[in-house]
Formats: sequence, C-alpha cells, structure tokens
Amino acid sequence: MSDMNSLAYPYANALFDLVKAENKIDDWYIFLNTLSLIAITGEFKSAISNPDLTQKQIVDFLLSCLNSEDIELKNFLSLLYSNKRLSILPEIFLLFEKIVESYKCVGKAVIESAFIIDDEAVKQIEGLLSKKFGKKIFASVKVNQGLIGGIKIIIDDVVIDASIRSSLDKMATQLMK
Repeated sequence: MSDMNSLAYPYANALFDLVKAENKIDDWYIFLNTLSLIAITGEFKSAISNPDLTQKQIVDFLLSCLNSEDIELKNFLSLLYSNKRLSILPEIFLLFEKIVESYKCVGKAVIESAFIIDDEAVKQIEGLLSKKFGKKIFASVKVNQGLIGGIKIIIDDVVIDASIRSSLDKMATQLMK
C-alpha cells in the first residue's frame, strides 16, 4: 500500500461505516467523487497551501461546489483540513469506492481491445466475468491497437490477457531460452 493509501484508508473506512449506518452511501459517493476531481486541480493545490485562506473559507468553498450544507460533510472536510489531509481526497475516494463495490458485490472491469467491441459482446463478457468473480461486473472498453488482436481484461489486481501481443511476447520469451 502506498503512503497516500495508508493515510487515506482510515478516513475512507471510518467514513464508510458512518454513511452506511445513515444510509447515505450513494450521496457520499457523489460527494467524494466530486471532491476528488476538485482536489487534483492546480488551483485547489494552490488554495490549500495559501496561508491567507482560512479553514472556514476553504471548507465553505468546497461545500458550495457540492451545493451542500451537510454538517457531517463540513465536519469531515474540517477534519481533513486540520490534519493537512485535503490533498489525499482522490485517494480517499478511490478507497471508498472499493469499499462500496465490495459491500454492494459489484466490480469494474476495463476491457482493452484492438478494435471496438459492440454492446452485446460487452454484455456477454460482463456476464462471464460476473459468474467468475461472484459479483456483478460493469465493464468499460478501451481501444488499444497495440494489442494487435484479442482482448485484455483488468479487474482490480487481476489481469486476463488473451491478446495477440501477449501471445507473441510469450513466444519470444520461449525462443530466447
């Protein structure tokens, strides 16, 4: 686990426990997703390191971006500010997302293909992956012409590589021995 993930995990985990108890998982998923997009901007990084801006100003600005007056959200952002952790909002979101996916028994897959894959084929692959992994898989497709042909599927830390490029690389390795 990277340093940022080590710092973000306690926040993501505690936050999930809190919002699950209040049945606000979906609301907070949206909040954190939006905050993570804001937190990667240069303007945000400059703002949180600007000594002329107060905690209240930064927290109020973030709440206004979310169009929210949620007191728990305000407390969460204030806590992150006080602990100098606003910069890890993207990591908190990614970990929170993984916790939510696990809780809801869903997952995301990226299907890389040398060519465009039609929706019906994607649905078939999602069905096969859902059966294999025991959870509902939602897939997105990314065209990667470097694969030459076939597909490569990435789900979390699992890679299923059935591409021609992979086969050629394996053959080359075997020939070098």
